[in-house]
Amino acid sequence: PSRSARQETLPPPPLSLHRSFASFAALPPPRLSPPRLFSFFFRLFYSSCSRRCAPCALDALRHTMAQEAEEFLQQWVRLVNTKEGFMSAAPDVELVSVEYDAREVVFRTVVAKELQNGLGSLHGGAAATLIDELTTAAMLVFDRSRRTSVSVSLHCEYAAAAPAGEHVLVRCRVHKIGRTLAYLGADITSEDGRLFVRGSHVKFLMRASM
Repeated sequence: PSRSARQETLPPPPLSLHRSFASFAALPPPRLSPPRLFSFFFRLFYSSCSRRCAPCALDALRHTMAQEAEEFLQQWVRLVNTKEGFMSAAPDVELVSVEYDAREVVFRTVVAKELQNGLGSLHGGAAATLIDELTTAAMLVFDRSRRTSVSVSLHCEYAAAAPAGEHVLVRCRVHKIGRTLAYLGADITSEDGRLFVRGSHVKFLMRASM
């Protein structure tokens, strides 16, 4: 049979389908109130502009946060260089750089007499203290609440001796900050990249109210 004949033989649609289309056609057209219209056009404008402006805004935000981190660490270094206690043995710590996206903070210090062992190289306990204190400072940059913390574990691997008078870099990395634990790491190297000590540090984060 022809196409027209096949169409004529098709059964009519059920009455319920007619009623559903009739009820849909009887509905009033959708109405947008002025607030909804404003919201619609704002989203339309924002979606078209955000593709062009979002990278610039994100870069500006990163730059601002990196500046805040550097200012905080500079204040922390000044405090360490003047305070009394165990860290007073290393008064020459200075901030080198802050890589905010990589979550890495680099400090520099010198293997002074106060940090040396009987062989005239960096004492293992002094290296552990540097890793303990400086990874904690790096963690405070990325913990927005800057909670009080205590060490859970501190592990150091000694690869080579840092000689007396050597200027060393302490490269601190913030691997993860969770609700109660922070996982940190650090390398003590020469300025040309030779590894002296590698450390891993886990800290327990107290609640802000404590």
